[in-house]
Formats: sequence, structure tokens, C-alpha cells
Amino acid sequence: MIINNIHLKSFRNHADRSFTFAPGLNLICGENGVGKTNILEAIHLIATSKSHRGAREREMIEYNKPCSGVALKYFAQERDQTLSVTLEHNAKRHFCHNNVAIKRTSDLLGLLNIVIFTPDDLQLIKGLPGLRRRFLDLTICQAKPKYFSALSSYNRVVYQKNELLKREADSDTLEIWNEQLADYGATVAEYRRDFLRYLAAITADKFSEVVNHKLSLRYINNYTDDAKINNPTSIAKASLEPRDKESVKQDILSAINRHAKKERRYKMSIIGVHRDDFSFAMDNKPAKAFCSQGQQRTIVICTKLATVMWLDMCAKDKPILLLDDVFSELDDNRQHYILQNIEGMQTIVTSTTDNIVKEYAKCIYI
Repeated sequence: MIINNIHLKSFRNHADRSFTFAPGLNLICGENGVGKTNILEAIHLIATSKSHRGAREREMIEYNKPCSGVALKYFAQERDQTLSVTLEHNAKRHFCHNNVAIKRTSDLLGLLNIVIFTPDDLQLIKGLPGLRRRFLDLTICQAKPKYFSALSSYNRVVYQKNELLKREADSDTLEIWNEQLADYGATVAEYRRDFLRYLAAITADKFSEVVNHKLSLRYINNYTDDAKINNPTSIAKASLEPRDKESVKQDILSAINRHAKKERRYKMSIIGVHRDDFSFAMDNKPAKAFCSQGQQRTIVICTKLATVMWLDMCAKDKPILLLDDVFSELDDNRQHYILQNIEGMQTIVTSTTDNIVKEYAKCIYI
């Protein structure tokens, strides 16, 4: 996949600007506050329907303007294509692909695959579980449409069940929703486990190329016996092994039954894949507590590069790599490691200086 051009109209601080990119490495260079990250945000929005900053639609519209728009020309699946989005203050978004309206998010995801790395991505190690689930969901949804369908259905069931718990519904009614929650949840867990198994192997290999330590990853849940959520130092590789969907479904149902009283007391669903998490460990010690900031940043770099490889493998087309002011946070060795690993893919980098990649990149000064 290659982005050829992007046009921003009343998007953040860009009143009316176009940017053209080369197939390889591109550097967007400028002082702080000129809108470098806004360009990456526009690409992320048009590819995934969401801002990587978590911004709402009205926050991405230029001040005192009624709407904003992003139009993108790109090459994928051996042909030229277009994507566009219009944002309005009433929270409506209008996406188009090749001038045809996109009505569902599921029809947007996968058209333009991207992986983004920002300084805030250290939260993949240090942050709350919801951030790691968001990373899982966004990545897998880009390559696996059936995952998006199962996840959407699962979230809908969790919402309905929570409403019933608030209204103190009878057990028979809840049992019907529990069955659906377990069924969709087992499908979601299967996709997550497959992705994390690949991520664990590739990330560990790449980490060992930079740091002389052993990296491991564990998938954490609250519905199987081998999940020890309160013991993060216990790294169980078995949790990533393939499992039969029916057995996972039964695990979820059994856990729900064991905690039925607690769910009624709290009036919310506390068992299921909406509480899933994963963790990294270096030499069997939790990365969150025992790794230096440099080591944590290396884990994230390796994770993102492994994600690029997974999307390339699944979609058979390399995704676009977006690096937001990342090189300034890295030492020379890690900078060169990234440069060695991004050959053959389009990468768009933002920076306040062109010293790092000027000789390798097309430079766009703003």
C-alpha cells in the first residue's frame, strides 16, 4: 500500500493544504505547533474511522468552520484508489471509497492498513488494559472482517446484559444473553490468541536483536484457570496455545456462573473478553515494573514492527507505517534499527529536525 497524496480542508490548523508522498521514507519536518501530527491523525482517521489521539469529530474541525474534509489517493491491490471523509459538528461522518459512500465501519477497515507509533505508545507497557485491548482490536479488525463482526456483536450483548442486570432481570433471561456472550466471546478470544501468538514470537526475536534479554508475552483473561491476574510475574506460555472454541465458550460460561452473584451485586458483566489483557515480561519479570524506559520503548518498537509483518502476511500488502516524533526519543542504535526494518514499506515520519533521515527520505517542510 502506498499513499500518493492527501488533501486537508479545514482539518485542525490546515485550512486548505495538500501533501504528496514518495513510496519509501517520507519526513514531515517543521517546528512544534505547525500541524505535523495533524497530518498523521488525518491518515489514521481515514483508515480506521478514529483519531489516534481519541479526539471527537468537532475537535478535528478548524475553528469557526462548519465542517472539515480529508481526501486521500493511494495505491493498493494493484490499482489506484481514493478515500475521503467529511466531518460535521453534529458528529456525523461521511466516508467514501472510490466515490461510493461507506455506510458501515466494517466496510472501511482494511481498505488502507496503517500502523502508528507515537511517544505515547509506551502506555502499551505502562497503561491500563483498555489501551492494550484497543491496540488488539484495531490491528485485528484491519485484517480480519469476521473479527470486527464478532467483536461488535459481543459488545452489543454486553450492553444488553448490563441493562438487564441493572433492571434485576430473572436468571432465565440472563442465561440467554450469557450463552451469546460466551459464543461471541470465544470467537473474539480465538482471534486475539492467534494474533498474540504471532506477536509474541516475532517481537521476542526482534527484541533479542537489540537487547540481550529474553522477552515473553502472556494473554491474560478472567475465565480460565491458568489466568493469574493478580500474579503478573507468572508468565504462562500455555495461554497462547490454540484452543477449541467450544472449550473456551464453556470456560466463559462456567466463570459467569461462578460469579453470578457478584455480577448481580455490581449490576454489570464482570466476566468475559471485554476484560482481557496481555503483558510483556523481560527475563520473566514484568516489563512494566522492571524494564527501563529505554527497554520499554524497544519493546514497543519491536511490537509495532511485528504488527507490520502480521498485517503484511494477512492482507498480502504492506501497511503504511506512521512514526510521530519518534526518532527524537531514541538513541542512534535504535534509530538505525528502525531504518533497517522499514525498507520496502512506505513510512511517514514527523520530526522537528531533518538531521536523522534526510539522506534517506523525501522531505516535506511545513
